[in-house]
Amino acid sequence: EEIRVILIGKTGAGKSYLGNALMGRELFKSSVTAESVTTFCASGKRKIKSRSHKYILKVIDTPGLKDNRMSEKETCGELARCISLSLPGPHFFVIVIQIGRFTDEELKVVEMLKKEFGVELMNFALVVFTHGFKLSGMSIEKYLETAPAGLQKVVKESDNRYAVLGDQRDRTFQKSVKNIIYLIVNSLGSLHMYYTNEMFNQANE
Repeated sequence: EEIRVILIGKTGAGKSYLGNALMGRELFKSSVTAESVTTFCASGKRKIKSRSHKYILKVIDTPGLKDNRMSEKETCGELARCISLSLPGPHFFVIVIQIGRFTDEELKVVEMLKKEFGVELMNFALVVFTHGFKLSGMSIEKYLETAPAGLQKVVKESDNRYAVLGDQRDRTFQKSVKNIIYLIVNSLGSLHMYYTNEMFNQANE
């Protein structure tokens, strides 16, 4: 059984870094700068397993939103191509947000995604926070209590499906990756469906 996920988020949020963590290898181009190094969709697969099932996890990396080198129209066009890479459709859109960097622009990115893919997008959304080391020992729940209202709204609209990716140099890194995979597999059971081409076409009528 295949689980298809699309990584989306603002330039510099750490999508490619997350993609590589999920794949367990350097597959997607990643950079520590705020410049987007992904301008086209790219995908990778790996085998994962839960207690009772084996899956093929397919991860699709996308261009950074609000990338100055691409117009909004070009970015949305490339995102639409990402949908075709995930046929018959993605099970999840993973919204990647860097800890401590949620601004009005990040909120605009999410609103742009809802406009492009329809509000139903949020039924298939998971939030993954990168740069988990910035929590400095604080729990993600505590962080969200004092987070901007816009971020709280995004998490709530995602049905509180969220996880944190730690730092690769930290000993808890692999555990954080396993937690994200667990969230994906666990959330699959509650959805029983995926985002379809029909939903995308309806959003763009």
